[in-house]
Amino acid sequence: AVLAVKRFITEAGKDSAVDGDPRLKLTRIMQDLVDIAFERANLLVRVSAIKDATDYVYNHAVNVAILSVAMGRALGLSRGNLVDLGLSGMFADLGFTQGLLDTLEKAKLDDKDKEAMSQHTVNAVKLLLGRGALNRSSMRRIITAFQHHVHYDGKGGYPEHERGRPLHLFSRIVAIADSYDALTTIRPWREAFPPAEALRIMMEERGKKFDPTLIKLLVNVLGTYPLGTGVMLSTGERGVVYHGSADAAAFDKPIVKVTHDDKGVAMGRTLLRDLNERAPDGKVRYYITAVEQV
Repeated sequence: AVLAVKRFITEAGKDSAVDGDPRLKLTRIMQDLVDIAFERANLLVRVSAIKDATDYVYNHAVNVAILSVAMGRALGLSRGNLVDLGLSGMFADLGFTQGLLDTLEKAKLDDKDKEAMSQHTVNAVKLLLGRGALNRSSMRRIITAFQHHVHYDGKGGYPEHERGRPLHLFSRIVAIADSYDALTTIRPWREAFPPAEALRIMMEERGKKFDPTLIKLLVNVLGTYPLGTGVMLSTGERGVVYHGSADAAAFDKPIVKVTHDDKGVAMGRTLLRDLNERAPDGKVRYYITAVEQV
């Protein structure tokens, strides 16, 4: 998917008839991801936990698409709508590729840089408008690209938005997926936030920057401790959240892969702790005592 997104951008304006239309390839890839969302949703979310700051825009585009599809699947959207949602998330930030990639990698932005960066939503719209005839799917992508940095309450973000005018559902979903992936990825000006900390930061913005119902949905999809979260267990062992609980009611009790034993020694074998597992007396065997940076 990352390679296909890069090709879609680098071949903009070129004759792609020799090797097929890159738009069709992206659609096929998104259909495959939607199939995975129906069959193995946890695997799809796990893929989005893979972080690579190299070629940030392209990796970010795919992660936003995956998270958006996972949230849309939890909402019960149809397969066709999920494909449109995933592609909308994938294209939302591609305006950065229009002369802003170097600016995106700066450790500090001046006022001129910030103004240029705020135009990336308009750049994305221009990019998408130049890609074939308009239809319902392409209009959804354009609307999402334009709106996904507008705050839910209409009191902030960019571009300026008529207060009180509702944002499209896709825009509200992609805004959350976009912020979560950005917060959990290392950037030139800061380290990546641990997944649980990123969720806490975003929860503080519910009802203001983000749709409060959809933020709760993200927590349900990822769990209280999202995949990749570093944790300390009650046993003194350290590890990372490896899998969500098979019990939907126990989304705060994931499966943890132990990386270090209680003495701090790196594990030489695979050891999983199911935090939903109970002892014969009914008490929980293991629980999280602290969240750590991995």
